[in-house]
Amino acid sequence: MTYGLLMMYKRLAIFTLIMCLITVGANLAWNKFMKVQATFYKLQHQSANNNNGVSTASAIEQFSYSALSTELNDVMDIRDTDIVSGNPNAAVTVVEYSSLACPHCADFYTKIMPKISENYVITGKIKYIHRDLPTNKASLYASMLAYCSGDKRRQWIIALLKSQSSWAFNEKYEEILNNMAQLAGSDEADAIFKCIKNTDIKQKFMEQSYHDSKAYNITGTPIFFINGTRIEFVDSYEYIAKVLDEKLDMPRS
Repeated sequence: MTYGLLMMYKRLAIFTLIMCLITVGANLAWNKFMKVQATFYKLQHQSANNNNGVSTASAIEQFSYSALSTELNDVMDIRDTDIVSGNPNAAVTVVEYSSLACPHCADFYTKIMPKISENYVITGKIKYIHRDLPTNKASLYASMLAYCSGDKRRQWIIALLKSQSSWAFNEKYEEILNNMAQLAGSDEADAIFKCIKNTDIKQKFMEQSYHDSKAYNITGTPIFFINGTRIEFVDSYEYIAKVLDEKLDMPRS
């Protein structure tokens, strides 16, 4: 065996060893990342399921409110795909980004949003903007279905979030959602299906979702912008109420 051939085998062996080390390192880093993610979500669920939930919620609240809050003003501009409620002239505006296939968004609408609506939206203290941020094909189709329902869109949003477990993680989500639309009646369903086929609407949702995810660094939902201030990890009514009261300059009782 020649010297040149030996050197070639040696370089190949070294290259193979390096690639193995890189692969092992990448796998370890990925596993570590997944463990961190799992720990964080465990804290969120622990806080939501704990009756007092003070220590866990406080830790998350302190982290999100101080470290992750940043001023972003252009995000407050109203779009024709938004759902706007409350006082249009309110001093405080909340923009909520939500994916209809996001379990945390469903939890928020079930456990937290009713109190926000009762104490801040209906009373006219704030203007509240719901903004769909589709994160996969199922949530995109659901967003379009709700949008195409016209003046019943708000009801569809709530219904889709409450029934999320029945369609969002099912590969037959389109069939299930179509069956839900049929329950609205043949005429209304026909109008919805015709609207859903509009590629311009689909493109609009996709472009807005892509733009906002990149421009505002949105990596998860729900996420909120209150008068331009970014708020994440809202796992309790008390947390978001505290932020709203600070924005409204209202002393808490």
